[in-house]
Amino acid sequence: MFAVYASDGNLENPLAALVVGERPEPVVPEGWVRVKVSHASLNRHDIFTLMGVTAQAALIVFPMILGNDGAGRYDRLHGDDHRQRP
Repeated sequence: MFAVYASDGNLENPLAALVVGERPEPVVPEGWVRVKVSHASLNRHDIFTLMGVTAQAALIVFPMILGNDGAGRYDRLHGDDHRQRP
């Protein structure tokens, strides 16, 4: 899938960690739906991610897809046979 992601954390030069490219297709967990994202926003949180900074107890696992807000269309349910639905 095409994505904007952080390859690692870089405190001195956060934009050096920014990558635009292909990532593996996500696994859709039981009970979840997959959305084909058409619009996403990046915000201050993503700059902290690029720096490797988090307020959470657990460290950031890289690579990490950026963007907390998005809009898109329903793609499929867990277990669907990969056909798109309207």
